[in-house]
Parts: sequence; structure tokens; C-alpha cells
Amino acid sequence: MKQRLRGAFTIRYIAALLLFVSSAMAQQVGESPQAPSNDSIAPAKADYSAIFSLPNSHNPLSAYSPSNAPEPQLTNSPDLNQLVHEGKLELSLKDAIRLALENNLDIAIARYNLPIADMDILRTKAGGVFRGVNAGVVQGTPGGGVGGFGTGAPGAGAGGTTAGAGGAGAGASGLVQSTLGVGSDVSSYDPTVTASVGAEHQTTALANQRNYGVPLLQLNTGQANFGVTQGFATGSSISFEFNNNRQTTNSPFFNLSPALGSMYRFSFQQQLLSGFGFGPNLRYLRIAKNNRKISNIAFKDQVMATVTQIENIYWDLVNAYEQSQVNEQSLAFAQRSWENAKKQLQLESIPSMDVMKAEAEVSRRDQELTVARTSLQLQELLMKNALTKSLDDPVLESVSVVPTDTLQSAQIVPLNQSVQELIQQALHDRPELAESDVDLINRQISRRAARNALLPSL
Repeated sequence: MKQRLRGAFTIRYIAALLLFVSSAMAQQVGESPQAPSNDSIAPAKADYSAIFSLPNSHNPLSAYSPSNAPEPQLTNSPDLNQLVHEGKLELSLKDAIRLALENNLDIAIARYNLPIADMDILRTKAGGVFRGVNAGVVQGTPGGGVGGFGTGAPGAGAGGTTAGAGGAGAGASGLVQSTLGVGSDVSSYDPTVTASVGAEHQTTALANQRNYGVPLLQLNTGQANFGVTQGFATGSSISFEFNNNRQTTNSPFFNLSPALGSMYRFSFQQQLLSGFGFGPNLRYLRIAKNNRKISNIAFKDQVMATVTQIENIYWDLVNAYEQSQVNEQSLAFAQRSWENAKKQLQLESIPSMDVMKAEAEVSRRDQELTVARTSLQLQELLMKNALTKSLDDPVLESVSVVPTDTLQSAQIVPLNQSVQELIQQALHDRPELAESDVDLINRQISRRAARNALLPSL
């Protein structure tokens, strides 16, 4: 019955949460949420890049300047202290979800994947190789997993992050596990400008003056060179160089002094087979943009996973709180029975063995109350840890958490959809399936690039 009631509350609150997040993101971006252009990709409900993104600049030189990510905010939101009344943190499930979206460190970790994906796009626009983005779900909230404390952190990466579809593949024991991004070499799309200016003076002592007519031959050489090279996404590249030099000497046998030399060279190169066209030359950029979509979808998946963990912790807290109250009432009833038994013993209406049994029952129920209160304190600590960025707040250390929502009987409403319709809806809405669809497009891009690389160079 407890799991069924949890499921009813979970469906209701996740639906409300997704509606809240979608509307909030639309207000921050200032337009309706955008979905991926490919029809085979399940559309994302909101663009989460507005939550955490690096500042953009219209200066063309800003791409060559470093960008600094903002420092993480490790202070709790002020809304948390507003829920404290008379030394108790009165918390509803709605407030728990709202505070988790503001303070939970799992979501804070996932937000950094968005600017990392943006930096990958900026790198590939210049012809660089994409590095990939870890689009896994952070499940490091203690007590949030199914089964109790400690089962909520199965991830293998930093902060409990599981491996995601947006990362670059790695090999093990000499076996390549991923061929993502293979193909011909990609040229640098940023122009390479070189310039050099030099002056040289050389004095040489001569044993014989017959060749140059002076005992000390002096040569003064100056040069000024300039060059520029740039590649293009069509597989072509251009280069231009302009070289100049000037030389003087003190020898009377040289009729040209100073001697001037100047030349320029312009070259154009185009790949005709391997490395020809936009497909193999823009594959890194296209994969990086798809990884950005994966990061966007993965953030939605992170929100859903975090909300699910918070609900598990909350209902475990409700169960521990109600169990503690029941054990208190049970202990009080056992104490009254013990007092009545002692009075009946004085009247010699019951034997002394019954009084001893009543006393033993009080001790047993007192032990059960101690266990229940210990479990309640553990669940309170797990809830505080899930809803805060820092537990150093002296106010939160001393307050107890009191859940205001209780488990209630929910009437089961029959569904009007068939099983096949529910399966199709799940295939359309599940974020991990949407990530796999985008990753499949990346694999197709890599496959076409690998086929192009098999052609000869011409």
C-alpha cells in the first residue's frame, strides 16, 4: 500500500514539476522552448541553457579570449530559513521539491555540463576535435535510491555521474570501444598569420684580399616576411606569403650594394576525393552541436532523477515520523497498563506475574520508540542534506524536520489508454531514449566520414 501511494504522489508531483520548470525556463529565455530540428529526436520540453550559460559577446576577438565560469554558490537559499517556525522545519513535498531545485548539489553538478558543451562547439568551429560531454545522471544524494540509505549513488564518475551518450569513447586493453569522430584530418578554420622581421650584422676576417678586396668583410642583412594560411570546410585551403630582404657589404667588388630581393607566393589547394565536402570537414562541429542537445536533454533527466530521489527521501521521512508517533502512543498505552496492573496487584486481583509481563512490555515498547526516533533523526539528516548546499548553518543543525503531507488513500482511476499507447508515449517522452536518438545521428555522421576516408587522396 505504501509503494502504491508513493507512485500516485510521484506521478502527480512530477507532472506539476515539469510544467513548472517548462514555464520558468520559457520566461527566462524570453521565447517558447525550442526542440531539436530532427524529427526522429524526441523534443525537449525546455531549453535549460538559460539556467547556466557563459556570457556571449559580439566582439569577433572574444573567441580568442578566455571565458571564466562563475564560481559555484555554496550558500543556502533564503527560502529555507523562512520555513523554520518555533525550532521546527515545517516541510511539505512541494517545498521539498522547490528547495531541491534551488540547492541540491546533484543539479548544480549537472549545470556545468551545459557550458562545457558550448566550449566544445566553440572548439570545433575552429576545426578542433570535440572532447565530448559527460551527459550521465548524477545520483549522489544519500538516501534517495530505491532501497534506503546508500543506494542512490551508483555512478562511476565525479559526484556519482553515470556514463552518458555525449562523451567520447574510450578503449580498454587495446580494444576500441567507440569510433565516434573518425575520418580524414580536419584543417584549422582559424587564419594563421605569421610575420617576422630580422636584422643581422656579420664581420669575417679574410687572410686573402684578392676575392673581396678588404681585410674584414662586413655583411648587413635585413628581412621582413609576412604570411597567412587558412582552411575551409569544403576541404580547401589557401596560403599567401610575402618575403623581402636587403643586403649591403663593404666589398668594392660587389656592384649591387645594397641588394634588394622581394617575392610573393599564393597557393590554393582543394581535396577532390578523401576530405572533400562539408560532411567530413564539419563532422566535429555537427557532433558537438548534437552533444549540446544531449546535454540539454540530460539536464531534464537530471531534474526528474533528483525529484524522484527527493520524493523517496520525503516519504521515508513521513513513514519514520508517523512510526515514531505510533510508538510514542504505544509506549504510553503500555505504561498505563502497567500502572493499572500494579493497582490490581495491590487489590490482590491479579498475580504478580502479570505485573512483570506489563513491565517487560513497557521496556520492549520503549526500545522500539528509541529505534524509531533514531531512524527519524537519520531521515531528517538525509532530508537536510538533500535540500541544502551547506549544513554549517547553525539554525539548520538544531531544528527538526516535520513533514506536513501525510500518506492518504488514493482512488485508483482506470486509464483510458491502451498498453500500446502507453508504450508509444514512454518511447516519446523518456529522455534517455531521446539521448540515444541524437547519439545515433552522431554515429551515422562518423560512419559517413569513415567511408569518405577510405577514398584515395587527390
